[in-house]
Amino acid sequence: MEQLELTYIRNKDFNSLKTLYENMSMTNPNGFYKLGKMYEHGIVCKRDYDTACDYYKQGVEKNHTECMISLAHIYSDRGDHEYAKGLYELAFNHGNDDGYYYLGLMYEFGEGVELDYNKALECYKKSVKSNDKCGLYSLVNLYKKCQDKFDKTDVVSYLESIGRIDLVKSIY
Repeated sequence: MEQLELTYIRNKDFNSLKTLYENMSMTNPNGFYKLGKMYEHGIVCKRDYDTACDYYKQGVEKNHTECMISLAHIYSDRGDHEYAKGLYELAFNHGNDDGYYYLGLMYEFGEGVELDYNKALECYKKSVKSNDKCGLYSLVNLYKKCQDKFDKTDVVSYLESIGRIDLVKSIY
């Protein structure tokens, strides 16, 4: 399947690639994700966010978490942060820790929600539980940025509990 995909992409054979993904989506929601990505990024077709959203929504109906995250990004970019927030939460509740990483970013920067460093910290901690490196990086940077807002002992205890005491030096 991957070889066939690459061949269609190299040859810019949009119709065959689309058919391949449509057939895949009948039994595997990853087909909706691939179709959404194809339209979102203009891969061998004209970029079309509305069509991408349609495919992502079909994937969301099948509980495909990457469709949830991708759709949330588009809605966030369009300014519908409440809908994006709900999709990020839904993705996390279906086992995708990136959902809480992106929620953490929303709270850390006040994007569509009230700026709240404590909520951002909690979201990052949830994403880090499964070894999410982006969440860990953001957590450490939040600690650096807000040293006066968080108790140093709590920070050290948390990093120790996840086996990353080595990161304390980079914060303090």
